[in-house]
Amino acid sequence: MVLRARVERLFARVGRQEGKEYQEEGYRFSFDRQEFAVEGRPVELSRTEQKLLRMLVTRPGQTLTREILNEGIWQEGSDYIDENALSVTVARLRKKLKLSQEECPIRTVYGIGYVWERGKEK
Repeated sequence: MVLRARVERLFARVGRQEGKEYQEEGYRFSFDRQEFAVEGRPVELSRTEQKLLRMLVTRPGQTLTREILNEGIWQEGSDYIDENALSVTVARLRKKLKLSQEECPIRTVYGIGYVWERGKEK
């Protein structure tokens, strides 16, 4: 019973950390409460931008292909999505997340996809 309780607590802790809250210098994102702040100022994000941001920040340093991002953001069976929709969404998100002294951490990996370049191990 003790082992089971410990395992359940561990899974609960990991579940909380997996994309529900993100905080790093300049950024504070609460996906549960849909509250997003950049340098302390609130930022309004669309549902699509929230999905994209969550996918990127939960996998820092990992390049996510356009296909993976498209499938995660726009569910199968949804209306036709223009192939440029992801690029437009990334551009809008970058503009909203830009810090005053540095570029947005969403980096394009030419011909592959996008990567969040903060919070990764160095």
